[in-house]
Amino acid sequence: MSPKAKQAIAKAFADRPDLVQGLQGVIDRSPFDGETLIKLADYVSSLKTQSTNGSTPSSQPTTKKRKLDGDQEMADVGGSVLFTCSDISFSVPVRKKLRLEGLNGGLRGLDAAGNTEVSVSWDKIEHVFCLPVPDRAKPSNNFVILPSQEAPDVDPVVWTAPEQNPKNPDPTHTVDYVAQQLNNQLARFGKQVLYPDEADFVSEVGAKMGRKQFGVRAHRGSKEGHLFFLSPGILFAFKKPLLFLPFHNITSISYTSVLQRTFNLSIAAREPGTDTEIEIEFSMLDQEDYGGIDAYIKRHGLNDASLAATRRAKVYNVNAPKNAKAGADGSTAAPATQNGAAQDDGESEIQKAERMLQDAEDEDEEDYVEGQEDEEEYSSEDEDYASGDEEDAEEEEEDAADEE
Repeated sequence: MSPKAKQAIAKAFADRPDLVQGLQGVIDRSPFDGETLIKLADYVSSLKTQSTNGSTPSSQPTTKKRKLDGDQEMADVGGSVLFTCSDISFSVPVRKKLRLEGLNGGLRGLDAAGNTEVSVSWDKIEHVFCLPVPDRAKPSNNFVILPSQEAPDVDPVVWTAPEQNPKNPDPTHTVDYVAQQLNNQLARFGKQVLYPDEADFVSEVGAKMGRKQFGVRAHRGSKEGHLFFLSPGILFAFKKPLLFLPFHNITSISYTSVLQRTFNLSIAAREPGTDTEIEIEFSMLDQEDYGGIDAYIKRHGLNDASLAATRRAKVYNVNAPKNAKAGADGSTAAPATQNGAAQDDGESEIQKAERMLQDAEDEDEEDYVEGQEDEEEYSSEDEDYASGDEEDAEEEEEDAADEE
């Protein structure tokens, strides 16, 4: 190999001695390719020089990044690559298979062309959950990355990692390997991957089917998902938009539309960074999980507002007593008692019936006049006596007619 070729290759790949040695071996085995490799080395050297000067040749392709809402582009993370997992199924914020890379600066997902589709920095991560995927024939887990409130422009990230697959012994595709790599980087920020805990909640529906299940099937409007009752809060996943309600944002929880087999869960919470309170309702939860959810709420000191005055059913003017007056909103006030005091709207049907019976007896006592009952009895006796005299007179007249 000529000294010129050695010098060109050593200069172009100075940071990769393994490439320098490999290329020199190629030239020694195939001298006719030497000129082509020398041109390639010179081209790489020119690219490095231009990159150092801050200019980019027009012939060099630029790395594409997935655009977010509007004209904002996804921020890329820097640093050297620490670990790589290929063919990872992402579901949020994009639904496709990407190559997951962990760098010094954060995580990113690249497509087959090397374009950045997903990106999040380590310092902008608030929570990382590893949750078993419900209703799957083959055991698998979803990693859920939630950004901090200080990074509203960062999307949550969800991807699936299978359990150990005997047909694929590659450890880089297992959930344990990925969790270990994430913990190595999160430890710099005092965080770690969180798992669901049986002490917090485990689904009774899954136990009846013979498997351990931590998610509860629920609907938020028309969107179906799963509720996870975790140690730092309640998560609704795995479809967009994800919703995480930490304990410090939850003001109260109540049960509504309780039926024989299902019930609804309403959560009142403050919006992040504000004092504005919103109410979020999750519907069609299985009654089998009511006991576990209720124990979770009490264990973490969350306020049960199921019996709050604002949730009492209104009484409308249907089959109302005649003396009840309808209000402006269509509701009726309870009938007044003898002393004019209104009854409590929260009385039961039995109490209401007893009160109405007592009111009827009170009205009968008010209508009673002393001496009137005796006069009515005397008048009825006189009428009976007079009718008896008339019958005797008729019989005497008939007897006289027979004698004649």
